[in-house]
Amino acid sequence: MKGQITHPASDPAYEIWVEMNRRRADAHEYIFVGVEIDSVDDLPLELVAKALPATGYAVFTLKGAEIKRDWSSAIEQQWLPEAGLKQSHHFIIEYYDPVRFKGLDNPESELDIYVPIS
Repeated sequence: MKGQITHPASDPAYEIWVEMNRRRADAHEYIFVGVEIDSVDDLPLELVAKALPATGYAVFTLKGAEIKRDWSSAIEQQWLPEAGLKQSHHFIIEYYDPVRFKGLDNPESELDIYVPIS
């Protein structure tokens, strides 16, 4: 499908995890996988575009084994509070750089996590 996108803005792939009803018993997540685009013109019918709110981001780079650990709890409960920051929207972005991300089990892999902040 990636080859059918007529207006790609960049090569990296993204995973966007959207948390719904975060603090309730019926909490769940939606996961969107895709690429950044410059325009939704001529987007294939099978694909959808997701527009994210404009905001600032805290960026965390995970390396090697860190990628497979419970980093989301560390971000929410430790790293953001220690920096005096709060998550502004209930989603995170995983940024898969085609040069730095070499697979989940590769100790040289790097994965960037973007957390919207206020």
